[in-house]
Amino acid sequence: MRRNFFVLAACVCLLAFVACGSRSVSKVAAGTGAEIAPAGSSAFVSVEVGPALRRWRQVAGLLDRVSGLSGVDQLAGGACLRSIRAALGTTIDLAVLSAKGGSHEGVVVMTRPTNMSKAKRALTRGFDEVCAGEILAQIGARPTKSAQIGRQSSLPWTTREVGDWFLLSDSEATLDRFEHEAKNGTLAGSHRFRSAFAALPENALVRAYLSGEAVSSAVADFSGDVSRPAAAKFKPDWVVLSARPTANGFRLDGAVSGVEASNAPNSLIGEAPVGSRFALSFNGSSYGLDKALERLSTDAKTGPELAQIETYLGLKPGDLAALARSEIAVFTGKLGPLRENSIAVDRRTGRIIGQAGLGLELRGEGVSETARKIGKGLPALASFLKGGARRISLNGVSARELTLGALRFFIAGADGKMFLSADETVIGRKAKLSSGSPFRAAERALRLPAENAGVLFAELDGAAETASAQSSRPNGGLGLEDRSALLVYLDVSGSTLRIHGVLATG
Repeated sequence: MRRNFFVLAACVCLLAFVACGSRSVSKVAAGTGAEIAPAGSSAFVSVEVGPALRRWRQVAGLLDRVSGLSGVDQLAGGACLRSIRAALGTTIDLAVLSAKGGSHEGVVVMTRPTNMSKAKRALTRGFDEVCAGEILAQIGARPTKSAQIGRQSSLPWTTREVGDWFLLSDSEATLDRFEHEAKNGTLAGSHRFRSAFAALPENALVRAYLSGEAVSSAVADFSGDVSRPAAAKFKPDWVVLSARPTANGFRLDGAVSGVEASNAPNSLIGEAPVGSRFALSFNGSSYGLDKALERLSTDAKTGPELAQIETYLGLKPGDLAALARSEIAVFTGKLGPLRENSIAVDRRTGRIIGQAGLGLELRGEGVSETARKIGKGLPALASFLKGGARRISLNGVSARELTLGALRFFIAGADGKMFLSADETVIGRKAKLSSGSPFRAAERALRLPAENAGVLFAELDGAAETASAQSSRPNGGLGLEDRSALLVYLDVSGSTLRIHGVLATG
């Protein structure tokens, strides 16, 4: 039953999103479900719904062009949306109760309808009879016994009226807990929450809030043994994100409060090889990577180990810390979802992708010289690792190849940069990411400042997909109209890390 409700919650929010109007919303939480949601909620999402529902077709069309959301426009334009229009108040909101004190996380959907009786009919009989089949058909699932279509079926969710609000959840217990915790304070009455929502633009149609505790817990859960010490220090006060439709995609804005970072020169993202499907660039000094290496070099335990690594690489003490002060770009030309029990295929070449072709590029003072030093030290390192090393030329650039069993790595230094990659074709490549049409389209919509705290680019047309999915497309290929690109940059203001981005569709 909980699974059925989570499907319902996602669908209600999605349907509300594609029904967004163009009316501006205030920076604070007035008029949203934050007025009744508990202050301790770990997450809160608010979707503004325009009274005239004028722009839902535009938003649905944009969503349908983003890979993986095919069919949204048909779902939004069907009888399902019409059947629940009466339930769409000023906003559709969702709150996630935090998992504490032995309690599980609970999800509650909130709306303040203009006509409560129509809302109840739409979200009970009407939704059950009309929407269930339509939603399940879109997601390719069959109705379960608890979600059969018809007047006699048992509803997979629980509803309740609280004042002029209409609530939906997976159980009476969750709604009881929701009301009980709200008596101790609501999100709208929380200074932390109001400060977080005030960081978002006034005209955002979708706004999301995550508590600092929820983010820290999620980061800790996903961190490995190596990154766990750093993850333990990541304790933001809150995280907020927002989205609004534009003529050719979506504008994204957000903020993270309580993060130690700084802006620094970083324009390396456009220098990644053309055809990169994913690229991330930042200046190591923005996050104190150089200072972290300096601390490690003086540590009684890690200092000798770091010195040994520098010796094998032919470097002098402090060279690695200097590299960490550089602009750093990580890129791959073969990004794509590897679905279970499927073969990943590059849409452009039709070739099967076995693994991502990763690359690393650095730019800064002395970087090329450091690369040459490492190149000279590779034979000794290869001998120690029982591998091999040789000098080669890649696209007119002098490079070194390190072979470790079946693995090959290439390193080169030129034009003030260092290149490290497992794909020899990216070293010395003249064409850059900035010359590619997906990057250019996104950059036109989002001007990147010369100094920032990081830039991320991703082409989201599914660089790799299943062979069956590819063959189902006309000519087995990808049209330009299907391509979309995500471009995001980070900007530090005081102790707040601000997020600015666009999702540009082709």
